[in-house]
Amino acid sequence: MLNQFVDCIRGGILRFITKDEEKTVLHEICDCVDQENARAMLHNVLSTLQDLNHPEIVNKIFIETKDKNGYTALDYALQRRNLDAFWKLTEHGANTYVKYLSEQIRGGNFDILRQFVDDMGEDILEAATTDEGRNFLHDVCDCENITEAKRMLDKVLLCYEGCRLVNDNTFLNKQDKYGNTALHYAIKRNNRYAVRALINLEADLLIANKEHKEAITGIYQMFPKSILTWLDGRHRNELNNPIQFGSKVIEDDDDKNREITCNFGFITGVDVDRTKVYETYNLSHLLNLKKDVQATILEYPIVQLFLDLKWNRMYLLVYFSTLFHMTWSVISCGVIWHIFMIKYGNGTNTTEKWNYVENKSWQLFPEDESEAAFGSGTAASSVILHVFTAVMVIKELIEAKSTPTYAIYINQIENWGQLLLIISIYLLQLNLILSELLPTWLDYNLSIVPVTTSCLLIFGQLNKNPKLSLYLEMFRESLKDFGLLFLLFSPILFAFNLGFRMVMPLNEEFHLWPPWGLIKIEAMSTGEFNYDGIYDHEVVAIKVPKNLLILAFIIMVSVVLTNLLIGLFVSDVKNLKDRARVCRFRTQLEQMFLMEAFITHWWPGLAQACRVTESRSMMSLCPCKCSGDKIEEILNEFWESCIVSEVRAGEQELKKSHIVTKTMKEFSEESKIRLIELKTERDNSKKKVCPSPN
Repeated sequence: MLNQFVDCIRGGILRFITKDEEKTVLHEICDCVDQENARAMLHNVLSTLQDLNHPEIVNKIFIETKDKNGYTALDYALQRRNLDAFWKLTEHGANTYVKYLSEQIRGGNFDILRQFVDDMGEDILEAATTDEGRNFLHDVCDCENITEAKRMLDKVLLCYEGCRLVNDNTFLNKQDKYGNTALHYAIKRNNRYAVRALINLEADLLIANKEHKEAITGIYQMFPKSILTWLDGRHRNELNNPIQFGSKVIEDDDDKNREITCNFGFITGVDVDRTKVYETYNLSHLLNLKKDVQATILEYPIVQLFLDLKWNRMYLLVYFSTLFHMTWSVISCGVIWHIFMIKYGNGTNTTEKWNYVENKSWQLFPEDESEAAFGSGTAASSVILHVFTAVMVIKELIEAKSTPTYAIYINQIENWGQLLLIISIYLLQLNLILSELLPTWLDYNLSIVPVTTSCLLIFGQLNKNPKLSLYLEMFRESLKDFGLLFLLFSPILFAFNLGFRMVMPLNEEFHLWPPWGLIKIEAMSTGEFNYDGIYDHEVVAIKVPKNLLILAFIIMVSVVLTNLLIGLFVSDVKNLKDRARVCRFRTQLEQMFLMEAFITHWWPGLAQACRVTESRSMMSLCPCKCSGDKIEEILNEFWESCIVSEVRAGEQELKKSHIVTKTMKEFSEESKIRLIELKTERDNSKKKVCPSPN
């Protein structure tokens, strides 16, 4: 065989004949414009190869030889549309899916793909490049032309669905040499159509490439709405459902001891660095979606179970954060209110009192202590307020930096309230230190802002408790509904305001600007008329329209509109509770996400202890008798042991970490109800599929 190989080399068959481009004889033949001569020359060359005792060796060296541009002879045959040469080389073992074909598909050449798929049929499922391991699906999803990619994808998937085996997704989940699947490339090209099509065909979302990036993370980042497609498919398919019911721990017991196995892989990911990526990272992208989409995803049982278990891990941290925020709000309210009352006290509506305030020095730390307007207690409380506010500023900056996108942080109303409170506190405190920095009227009105804002922030902090948040969310939803209804009926109220302004021009209560009239009209809608005081006129011409307006107002606003609002809220209580329940899950997700983002960057060991997957109880890590340094030492040792155990466990153990088994009694009462409903639903569906023999 070696002698024959040497003879072939001496005959010039395998020798590179074009020095610049490093082409072989076979390259030149397939690149020949005259296809008749090319066919004859190719026949002679291939006949020579067939005479060898071991043609497969020469085939690999000769037929698969690439020029300096990476093209084989088959590439040139395709470029010249020499189908006879193409099929001849294919019969001799040439790889059909070559670089040129791959480039054409990625460039959006639908015609060459259609011709190749029609000729190859189901063989395209096995075709792949030698170097990169890409198949048709990789290149179709990697096409920059989204319109052509859609046409090509439909063609390839039509062939795939016609010949694939049941539950065999090898073609869909094939990885190239970089570990990327077709889904990775679809996400890279922002191809929403391809992502949804592959999810519908049950492509694996948890396969990670060599950079440890999973498709599921990219879907959450770019197409979070597509998660609905995956959830619907998993929910319908019992075998692949992320929630599996096991046997009871204690026989003849109720369902509270039944084991529940939850696959949280699509939420937390599988092949991720736990020191850098937090469990709520993927779900946090749902916060940018429309509320109806958020509601649909958050209502899925698997998502609710995850939030339930995650809350059990993090509620101590959330409550600590709540306590700190409430303490800051109380101190802010108390200090600002106390200083305001010292400066202005009672009688601020008199000119004498106002001049006294403007002419007196109100420095917090005056040079002459005899001129001090505030006591030492006020100064000390102001310093404490400064410390708390400075800590809050640092904390909020770190929290904003820790979030994947600033939009998530900015969209929280609570953060806007905190920013307003911080700005007003520093302006008022600087005014006390520097004196006369702000005019008296601005200082007077600005002092009201932190007092009211801090009280509203306390109200918002109570919303972090799951038991209280439902009612607070109901209040917020009712307030939104009232705002919409008020906007809808505002023309009626404005019409009455104009009418009363015309018949009673001397009454300041009905002035259009400042808009005291709307305030008076709104107060009148609750029944506060003050008829004897402001409606007394002796002119008969005024009494007639005035009383007609009053009568119409009582009927339309005080009776009909007010009772309509009450009736709408009462009749819509169930829907209101459902909406508030979804808002509660959203708020809970926001709080846990921001907290986890914060501690992941600044205390990874604590973040690891708060994980639902592969974590240990926080109480076991923090013995009551240990000091703060000891607790941190224990947490760091635990985290190092986790890393060592992960390395020893290997990749197989790593991919099982997202599967969590709990008993039903470990979940909240609300989750237990959902699980029982889900179990009953599955049992009923089994009875329908497999009816009793009787």
